[in-house]
Amino acid sequence: VWLELDPAAPEERLVSQVRSDLAAARAEYQVYHTRHAAAGEPPLDDWAKVILAPGLGVITAFSDKRGAVTANVCYRAVLETIENAEAVDRFQFLAEPDVFEFEHWPLERRKVEEQIARDRATRELPRHVVVVIGGGSGIGRAAARRFAEEGAHVVVADLDGDTAERVAAEVAVQFPGRLIGAAADVCDDASLDALFRRTVLEFGGLDCLFYTAGLPPRFAPITEIRREDLQRQLEVHYLGAVMALGRAATVMRRQGIGGSIVASVSKAAIVPGKDAVAYGGSKAALLQALRVAAVELGGDGIRVNAINADQVDTPLFRRFVQERAASRGVTEAEQLEMYRKRNLMGVSLIPAEAVAELAVVLAGERFRFTTGGIVTVDGGLPEGFPR
Repeated sequence: VWLELDPAAPEERLVSQVRSDLAAARAEYQVYHTRHAAAGEPPLDDWAKVILAPGLGVITAFSDKRGAVTANVCYRAVLETIENAEAVDRFQFLAEPDVFEFEHWPLERRKVEEQIARDRATRELPRHVVVVIGGGSGIGRAAARRFAEEGAHVVVADLDGDTAERVAAEVAVQFPGRLIGAAADVCDDASLDALFRRTVLEFGGLDCLFYTAGLPPRFAPITEIRREDLQRQLEVHYLGAVMALGRAATVMRRQGIGGSIVASVSKAAIVPGKDAVAYGGSKAALLQALRVAAVELGGDGIRVNAINADQVDTPLFRRFVQERAASRGVTEAEQLEMYRKRNLMGVSLIPAEAVAELAVVLAGERFRFTTGGIVTVDGGLPEGFPR
């Protein structure tokens, strides 16, 4: 596909032109396919892998980044071949029927189509791009792996960029080319802008945001809580989340193909706890923001859902248990036993993978009609039931 773009044109006009030119190219391909296809032979899903945009470069696409890079390398080899042929004599393309036969060679098509079909049948999120904010440890780390296992390309984002890159590298051993790590400070708008820009440049777009950045609770009675403690919790759990959601939604809206936003909230958003006005209040604010986002974004096909978890086995929760036990004068084991007894299923230390699994499912097609929802992972806390 050839795109002749005016770099001085307004962004809206460029987007409109790209869509128009791609639609025209698709129509030309349909005519070409009709001319040469045998009866019942379907058109190719991947009919266009290469876009040439003078002044911009060669843009390639495929079902995953590795395939897109391969297409790019192959097309550059084609250009080199044309250049070499022109140096000797004159390059000439094959006749159109021969090109069609080559493109639809059964052995090659079977290999490509079987891989695509296998991915769609066995993976929840093939061809998806996911950003996990708070991916350096705990729930986020488990989620980065589960999203990758289900076929997604994943940007592991964390305040600690080195940790994010380390997690991405660990998972990428099994899924090469599909993960990157990135430093991201949710309290810094420029940092968030850079994160989503890099995501689009690296993987071509965005399909899902999983927000699980969090701080350990700061316990204090409402008569003693400090403004800075309230502000810090709000900055990460509410303000940072809203800023990240807004940027993700902006990308998804421009793509025009819907999307999914999932946030790890907490049962504290619904269940009031003694001395937890900072943590619980910030989580309640986040939950309301998610509901508002669901209302605003539903018409764009963008779903927004919350996960309310409790006593998930993460470094953050372990620290929480230590503080609660110390404040009550009990051992950590006694504190955990107290948590176990209060839920209906009698469970304690829920694995982070359970929350990660739910995040993956909420992001996928099985929940395509669900938005504004709250799903619990807590062993059953009646006081935490959302309805």
